[in-house]
Amino acid sequence: MELILNDFVLGVLLASMFVVLFIGIGSRFFHWKNERKLKQMVMVCRLCGHVFMNTENLDLVECKSCHALNYRDGNGKLG
Repeated sequence: MELILNDFVLGVLLASMFVVLFIGIGSRFFHWKNERKLKQMVMVCRLCGHVFMNTENLDLVECKSCHALNYRDGNGKLG
């Protein structure tokens, strides 16, 4: 079986397209994973509305602006 130039070029193009597709899907997956992790770390203070990053793994997090305590998983019932 002889490999002619057209078959070789077609094989290289198809292989490169699959590699680009695979890298693109992997990149999207890791980007989505990091965005989800970042979204879980962002908190909004229930009193002053200050937005800050929560890097601690505590149930109650203190606001950097007004020093009010905020629940990490939502604020629950207010009032």
